Amino acid sequence: MDIYLKKAILHIVDRETGSPVFSQKELDLTKEYIRDFLQKKIQKISSAQTKTGQLAEESMIVESLKIAQENFVEASEAIVQRWFDIYQESEEAPSADVFVVLYELDTVMYLSLLKVNYREAYTHFVEADEVGIDNRLILNRAILGAKTQKADEAFAVNLSDWTYELIEKKYEFSGKKELYFSGRVIESVPAPSLEENVKVIQKVAYGMNQCSKVCICGNKPNQTKIGGAIFVWLFLLLDAGQLFHNLFFRK
Repeated sequence: MDIYLKKAILHIVDRETGSPVFSQKELDLTKEYIRDFLQKKIQKISSAQTKTGQLAEESMIVESLKIAQENFVEASEAIVQRWFDIYQESEEAPSADVFVVLYELDTVMYLSLLKVNYREAYTHFVEADEVGIDNRLILNRAILGAKTQKADEAFAVNLSDWTYELIEKKYEFSGKKELYFSGRVIESVPAPSLEENVKVIQKVAYGMNQCSKVCICGNKPNQTKIGGAIFVWLFLLLDAGQLFHNLFFRK
């Protein structure tokens, strides 16, 4: 898919400072390494872990999305602030960089929020004084992952019909793990991801397998055939769901 970047901005979320550091200037998209980094992250949004849905027209997040094309910096700050107001309540949610990107895909405008958590990495630091050069080994705690790695959390929305793709993580809020992004930030219930559907079918298949063993032992072959037919039906249903996802969310 060809992604045409229009605008992008980077906001910093340092949990130790207690509030985001909002940039007032957009990223320079004339620089190839910035374009490459963002395009790779956007491409990675669609995966087996991705959930899909549609935002309600009257939702608070849509109000900010409506002005994104005309007032990009203002809209990006409003969206990240809404996200952070909830994110900061978590006891374990880490510091991160948040990229907000406006781009075109198949003549349709999209906006993405890409949250990239920090990683620790060692590097060198050169310092010189009157004695001489001092080469040191230092630990940097604010390193971003490689461009080929997907964002830790991501939200991409079609600005024409409010359909979206979502990668979200559970974090602890008041001692309880919660999928906060869909439930509290965008206030939308997405469809299960392909990975979640597969897990459900695996559980059903396991249950059918156990039932089949009982049926075979009880000399009831018809029940075994019915169980197999139900499994095939579930598999075809999952395949149809994935086809729908490919047609409408991965244009």
